[in-house]
This record gives sequence, structure tokens and C-alpha cells, in this order.
Amino acid sequence: MKRLTLLKSFLWVALLSCFSSVVFADTYPVVSGYQYSASPIRSTPVSACSDVGLGGYPLVFRWNPSSNKAYQRTNQNCMTPWAENTPNDERAWTQINSVNSCPSGGTVSGANCINATPCVSPQVRSPSSPYACTSPPVVACPSGQYAPPGSTSTAACVASPNCNNTSPTDGKFFNVNTGQCEVSTNITLCITSVPGSNPTNFYCPPVNDCLPVAQSCTNNAADVQAATNARSAEIAAIKANADAKKSQADTEAATAASAQSAKVNLKAAALSAQNSAKAQSDSVAANTGSTPSQILAAAQNYADAVKDYTAAFAKSANSLLAAVAAQTAAADAMIHTDAIPSANPGNGQVYGDMVNDDLIKAIIAAGDAVTGLGSGTGTGQGASAGTCEQTNTCPDSLGLAKDTTLGATNGKLDGIANALKKDTAAFSDTPTVRTIGDSVELVSAKFKSKLPTVIFSDVAPECPIFTEFIPFINVNLTIDAFCTMDDLIRPTLQAVSLFIYALLAFLIVLRA
Repeated sequence: MKRLTLLKSFLWVALLSCFSSVVFADTYPVVSGYQYSASPIRSTPVSACSDVGLGGYPLVFRWNPSSNKAYQRTNQNCMTPWAENTPNDERAWTQINSVNSCPSGGTVSGANCINATPCVSPQVRSPSSPYACTSPPVVACPSGQYAPPGSTSTAACVASPNCNNTSPTDGKFFNVNTGQCEVSTNITLCITSVPGSNPTNFYCPPVNDCLPVAQSCTNNAADVQAATNARSAEIAAIKANADAKKSQADTEAATAASAQSAKVNLKAAALSAQNSAKAQSDSVAANTGSTPSQILAAAQNYADAVKDYTAAFAKSANSLLAAVAAQTAAADAMIHTDAIPSANPGNGQVYGDMVNDDLIKAIIAAGDAVTGLGSGTGTGQGASAGTCEQTNTCPDSLGLAKDTTLGATNGKLDGIANALKKDTAAFSDTPTVRTIGDSVELVSAKFKSKLPTVIFSDVAPECPIFTEFIPFINVNLTIDAFCTMDDLIRPTLQAVSLFIYALLAFLIVLRA
């Protein structure tokens, strides 16, 4: 029983093997050729005769259908002539054979080659000699398309899928040969013009470029060739545009530097004018023959000079910062221009966008350097930029004169206080023409107790708040911004307070 089972198994295996060989064996036409002796089979008698060589004769054997020996011509033999100048005068001959062969495998059986190893998909057997297994013809689809497996013409081309439209990944592309998405490990990272943000482009290996997510990345020959053809022109255009903007940024930086230098000179001139106005104000106040209107005019002139210097100081400080910002922007423009790659237009465009941003920063910074109303990032940034002290548009809240403000006085009225406090002779109760010193003496004797005393400290442990009711004009005076004032503002407040008291005293005297 066991022997019978084994015999059946053997017969099945043999049958399957035979069936497999019959089913999978390939057949194709024999290939006719020519052969000299044991030399390789040649496709023509000319090449077969060349295998003979000299054959012991002075001249090589050759195929010559014009030989003067009809027998040799009929039997396809090679000949050697007596001389080269008589090529048809045959001296000797040798025979070549006409043979059939199977150059792509299998055995000769009549006019066919049988039992040849079949071609493995996607290869197919060529319809012409030597009937080898070859890949199917490549269908050259237009840009953005591919031919599904088995396609033989462009009529079968369809749109290539976008492998990155849902999950962009550097190195992912659609392989038109395999008909599927693949990922290359040899990639170039795509950059972004916004630090810390994700790039909006992804790297496409077949075209060696960073492409937008919406653009399909394939190894379609038309896409690759188009990218290759356009690459140089695209990079050149990006580079030329970046170079022009870099040059403009350099110009803006130079403008900012020149403006900053001018602001330094203006500050020095304003300081000199302030010192001159201060000296004039002190001189007028110290002159006992000066009238109140003269004193006030000199004080106002000094107030304007202080205001101008305060503005010039702030503008100079802002202009310096703005000039540095413009120089930094120009330097960044040069770095980003030099970083533009020679073979990746996508990344090149991102660097070009960076250069454009650098130019915008340089333009803004240069504008701030020229006006002094910003520190490099736009008007309104920096040291008191854009305030009425710099633009001379503050309201006349104290009624002293046009465009006079608390922030502009800066100690300019101490000459009035000194003049009003001069110790002169007392005057009688009968109203007469009095000197300013007489008026102050009257205030000191009759109203001293009604005037509050204010003491300014150069250093305070905390931010003070000054609040005082002025009974003579029925006004509450509150100042609570000491911590935001610099050293230029502190003496301003002192002067304003002294002026207020002096003015009140003067009004009291006039009413007396």
C-alpha cells in the first residue's frame, strides 16, 4: 500500500513538472547566421569571413561575391586574392557554413527555437532578432502624467497623483515607473523665511528642488527635463533680484548713518543754544531794571531752547539706534543673498524673500534715522518718539506762551523766582509803582503761611506722588509720573513748581 502511494506521488510530481515545462516554455523563430569553423555565429557572411584572417596567405580572406571562381561564389566561401589591385583574382578559398541558432535560449526545432525560458514581467520578448526579453517601450507622457502598467501609447496617460497633498514629507515623490508613491533618503532640507515655522515647500528628489505642497512631484521625464532647463534661468533671476535689493539696503544703511551724524550735530547746536538762552535769561532776571514782560520773554526763550534740546537729544538717541538697525538689515541682506543655492530654485526663492524683508527693515530704519521719531522699527518707538515735545505741538496748558509745556520748561524760570525774591526796601500801604522785590517782600510778610512748601529729592526710595490744592486759583495740582521721567525731566518739574508759586505771588501783589 505504501509503495502504491509513493508511486502515485511520483507520477503527480512528474506530471506537474512536465505540465509546467510545457506551459511556461517559450518559443520564437530561429535566427539564421554564418559560421567559419568553430568561430561564433555571425549575422552576415562578411563578418564570418573576417574570422578567417590570413589563413597562411599574405592577404586576409574576405567575402567577395565577384570572385572569378563561380564555385566558391555559389557555395558562400571566403577568398584571398593574389594582389590587392586584383581583388577578384582568387588565389585561395575556404568554406563558411550557413547555420540556424537560438541566441536568446532554447533549442532549434525546424524554423523555431523551443523550450526557451519565458520572459519575466514586465519584460516581454522582442518581436525581432535576436528575440531577447526586453522591457516594454516607455510611454513618454506629458508633464504631470504617467502611463499605468501595460500602456503602449500616450493615449493611456493619466494625471499623476500628488503624494504630498495630505502629508508633506521631504523626499516623497510619485514614481511613474512603478505607479506608486516612494520616499528618497537623499534629500535637501527646505527652508522657511519665518524662524521656527514649518516650511511651505517640500523637497522633490527627481527635480532637486523645493516645490509647493500643491504641486505634484514625479520622476516624469518631461517634468525632470523642464526643471533642468528652467533651473539656471530661475536661479539667475532670483539672484539678480536679491542683488538689487541688497544694494538698495546698503544705500538705506548709508542714508541712516549720514542722518545719524547730522542728528549729533543738531543736538550739539541745540545744547549750545540752550546754554546761551539760559545765560540770557539769568542776565535779564538779575537786572533790576528789567520789566516783568522782559523777564517772561527771556524765560520763554530759554524754555523754547530747552524744548528744542530735549527734542534734539531724543532724536539723536533714536537716530543712533535706527542707524544700527539699518546696518544690521543690510548685513542680513548680504548673508541671505550669498546663501541662494545654485541648484534649488525653491530654497533660492525663500532666501530671496528674506532679502526683500531685510530691505523693508532697512527702509524703515533709515526713515527713523532721518526723522529721529523712531529707533529703527517705525515712528513712535524709542526715546519719547512722536511726542509733542519733539514736534512742538503741545497745548499751552499753563497759558505762558504758544507751544509751552510742562516737559519743555526744564528749569528755565528760575530767573523769575530769583528776581521776585530780591530783598529790597519795604513799601508803604499806599499803592505806588513797586519793584518786583517789594512785591515779594509783601508776599513773604502777609501770605507766607498760605503757600505750600515743596522739597524735591534727587533720590527717592519709591515713586512719589505730588498733590496740592492751590487756593488762589481753585485748582488741584497732581503730578504722579516721576518714575517715567529721566534726568532732563526732573529739573523741569522743579522749575515749573517754582514758576507757579512765583506767578501766584506776582498775581497776589498785583491785586494788593
